[in-house]
Amino acid sequence: MKYMMKIIVAIVLGLVLTGCWSKKEAGKGNFENVINEYLERNSITISPLRTDFPVTMELPSKDSIGMEMEQENINQYEALVGIGFLEVKNERVEIQSNLLHEEIVTVPAKIYSLTEKGKQALDKKNQRGFCVATYQVDDISDFSEPSETMGYTISHVNFTLSPHNIVDWVKDERVVEAFPDLKELLEEHQSQSATLVLVDDGWIHAEDMDK
Repeated sequence: MKYMMKIIVAIVLGLVLTGCWSKKEAGKGNFENVINEYLERNSITISPLRTDFPVTMELPSKDSIGMEMEQENINQYEALVGIGFLEVKNERVEIQSNLLHEEIVTVPAKIYSLTEKGKQALDKKNQRGFCVATYQVDDISDFSEPSETMGYTISHVNFTLSPHNIVDWVKDERVVEAFPDLKELLEEHQSQSATLVLVDDGWIHAEDMDK
């Protein structure tokens, strides 16, 4: 009898350690792992207006419409030049003078291209933004009892997260000034929520359903 009990305990322990049961369990530890895996694959990034490099930016004239916004865009590219992610060439390009006339005029412009350093900093997932950090869960606040919705078992999870592995260049004054949203992105203990879905292999983030 004792021998049989030892075998049963060993089997149960083995199942627990290999996660054969725990992956489908609705619990804070499980949900934290799922959300962290999702966050690891979706880095915090910053991005200028366009990232289809090389990017040509016409220099705004004093009387151009939206001059302030155009200058802000150029400031972002220049900040990335300053930290070695982009290189810039001053050129003159031909453009249509306005929407009503077909007259072609030549205007000063800057052409921004990626450096090797910039290529390394690009988000590997979509190649559109420069990675500055990743989020990790601080704490699972609460979650709803798993329920059936449209044929799926789901749970809504509330949690807090903080940025981790923040890159050094994000502290550069030129970057901080050119990308004011960084302050909010890098705040600690942000309140967030996610919907998790139970599939054959366990719980996954709802945004991974079609992948």
